[in-house]
Amino acid sequence: MFDPDVLDFASGRAALDANTDGLFGPRPAGRVTRIMVTLPSEAADDRALVRRLVAGGMDIARINGAHDCPEAWRRMADNVRSAAAEVGVECRIAIDLPGPKLRTGEIEQGPRVMRLRPVRDLRGVPITPAVCRLIAAGVSAGTELPAVPVDASWLARRRSGESITFRDTRGSMRTMEIIEHSPLASTAQVVDTTYLETGLVLSVGADQTTVGLLPRLPCHHVLLVGDRLVVCRDKSPQPAWRHGQPGGSPGALLA
Repeated sequence: MFDPDVLDFASGRAALDANTDGLFGPRPAGRVTRIMVTLPSEAADDRALVRRLVAGGMDIARINGAHDCPEAWRRMADNVRSAAAEVGVECRIAIDLPGPKLRTGEIEQGPRVMRLRPVRDLRGVPITPAVCRLIAAGVSAGTELPAVPVDASWLARRRSGESITFRDTRGSMRTMEIIEHSPLASTAQVVDTTYLETGLVLSVGADQTTVGLLPRLPCHHVLLVGDRLVVCRDKSPQPAWRHGQPGGSPGALLA
């Protein structure tokens, strides 16, 4: 086995200094630290910006190869060289070459469903109802409560204490009570776990409306050891997949 020569402390320090000077240029007057600046995209066309950086003490201009393009990198380098010559200093140029990357595309979003879940004790008994905000379509909820858009005229006819009945996405009969009312945004609560979705019918007696456009649920792949993940070049959104789902291998993550 090759055993390299062991340097003493002074020789190691000298070698480190020599290699540092060779890589980053000679030590600036009055300081040991070199100033390296990562150039923004604007540096390809803004010569005044580059000159200010050089005049301000930039010793090394770093070009990030993960952004822009070879032509832009060339213009950046030309601007650095011109600015260094004008200012009368040395400014080295370093380019950071990016390694291979796997860029993944989008996964199809889920249905327009909202879950309202009360707080339960250790025995599963609800102790705090789930609360949401009924809002007229197009109106901001004004709070961090889940917002359920409904028809504005239907909402204007509501009153505090009224009960709203409906069957949720699972076919379970649910009752929601209005605890605070205003014509454009009312607060309601439900004591059972409830799943609402766009188009679901809400009733107060014979007076009905439907749930408006809810946000789509974000989805993701759920993979376990042994599952097969396919990487392809198709950039169209792929359906979410989870372990144990029937129908074969998971949807592909996109290159």
